[in-house]
Amino acid sequence: MVSGMTVLDVISSSTKQLAGVSLTTGVPVHMLRLDQCERQLQHLLSHFQLQCGTPDLRTPADQMELFRVVSQEFRVIFQKQEEERALEQYGSSEALEGQLGRKGTGVALRKEANWVPFLQTKPKHDPWQQKFITKLKEQNSLDELLQNLCKCCQLSDADKAMEALRQHASSVVKPESVGPFTLDPKSRGGNSTSQTWSSLYNTVITSQDSMGKQSASSLQKDNEGLRKSMLGSSTELLGLEEYLGDGGVDSSESRGAYLSLVYLRYLRIRELQNACLNMLNYMRSVERTLTFDTAAVVMEGGELKNRREECGWMSAVRRDVDSRGGIGSHHQIYSTPVDYQVHCSEFMEFPEVENHHDYYSGEGRQVRTQDQRGLFVVYDAALRDLEELEHTLLLIASHYIQTRSRERCMTEASGQSKVDLNSWAGMDVDRQAVLLDLWMCETTFIEKKMQLLNCYFEAYQHVTDSEERVAMAQVITDIIHRRPQLDPAAQYCVQAYHEELVCVQMHQQLIKHILDQQIDEQRRYLLRVWRREDRRATLGFGLPPNYTPKQLVTLCGGRSVLEWCNVI
Repeated sequence: MVSGMTVLDVISSSTKQLAGVSLTTGVPVHMLRLDQCERQLQHLLSHFQLQCGTPDLRTPADQMELFRVVSQEFRVIFQKQEEERALEQYGSSEALEGQLGRKGTGVALRKEANWVPFLQTKPKHDPWQQKFITKLKEQNSLDELLQNLCKCCQLSDADKAMEALRQHASSVVKPESVGPFTLDPKSRGGNSTSQTWSSLYNTVITSQDSMGKQSASSLQKDNEGLRKSMLGSSTELLGLEEYLGDGGVDSSESRGAYLSLVYLRYLRIRELQNACLNMLNYMRSVERTLTFDTAAVVMEGGELKNRREECGWMSAVRRDVDSRGGIGSHHQIYSTPVDYQVHCSEFMEFPEVENHHDYYSGEGRQVRTQDQRGLFVVYDAALRDLEELEHTLLLIASHYIQTRSRERCMTEASGQSKVDLNSWAGMDVDRQAVLLDLWMCETTFIEKKMQLLNCYFEAYQHVTDSEERVAMAQVITDIIHRRPQLDPAAQYCVQAYHEELVCVQMHQQLIKHILDQQIDEQRRYLLRVWRREDRRATLGFGLPPNYTPKQLVTLCGGRSVLEWCNVI
């Protein structure tokens, strides 16, 4: 037992945090009936605080009402997510005139990660996982439909996103039938292979770039056609033709719940992506702090320079050309040609020295990074990390989808059963559910990493020995770049993520327990050595400095994750 939590408690906690993940052991497939998708739909409705419940969906009219409520909230939530994604360039005229980046403006500033060339600590990667990911990147075999769904998540227009999702749901609910095919392009007895696969992958999800290339007149025509077909497409998906004079669809096959599920999944994926960006940006900021400390990076003339030879000790008097008074003056009073040296902690006490470290507000997935001027910033390195993470998740998801398709093909070939082209193409795979599973697992994994990182980072703030700080910085860097241990031969990756979450959380609980116990022992020791009044009167020469129990402080720039420390 560690910090009052057993292994079973940790496993139960990790399971609750992955409540919205698919329960299947393999790749999730499409579930169109309400009884199949009820659990995940209810979870998403509760997450977005929508006053609807799946037990109330008894008729197609109830599903139509649910779809109406979800459609209205879709635009509101989508707009809030776009405001979170809005970034202005740090130091630009728009940011200066509008005073953007400050609290209350709701806009963060994109800032250049100019410290990256000075990184001294290199992460240690797991060789087997590195080999697996490298192999996937070399093959670069991406699932086209999965890639289109990812592009759809980057749309900035709610109407275009809703229409794209409607077309996706329509192709899932009513897939086109595929006829026989032939490998001979001159044969007239069947379709060619290109036509066959084109008919299979008929989902039309247009990316934002392609939409931006359309002319204004074509967009106007598309919007007019969209308004005319809105009612028809919605009622067709919802299974309400029988109420509008187009009978033939039974009420048990109504699709209002499924389309609402598609909308809510889409919003949830975008929300998880924004949360990942916040946490990746926080980790980049921590990496920036480590770089400034271990590599002795200083700001001179608006540029960063490496003072590696002065690591641990800073020059109080540096005979530079642009030296201006302050602590850089009166160097003639020293009798030796060597500059007067002071320790880093003393050097930062001078008023001429600017604090270059960031500080943070919020907790967990909502952590926000602020620079020394108090502006909310997002480093461009964090944006690149998010793009690389998205590409890696695409490769992982494509690998498991293609592995499933190959196994199905081998099973059908060995059994000499009828060839199912939809099965070969993996059209029964619910790719949106796969994306949601991966982003939910990855977000929870990064959050657990950040909790473990905070324990080490807070301990790092109390380390004064230069060699120990470098060793602690190496541990923190390894945690930042840690990746889950995925099994390439497994059917799916959710179980691997779950096991990795348990390991990280147990590690965090163990480290927190050890550090809290060390803080308590140090406090008890100080109470014992300072218990006599005569030592207080003589200032306790030779004893460790005493602390003030009333004043609680934290050195990590945010809320303390360990026991609060006191001013010495």
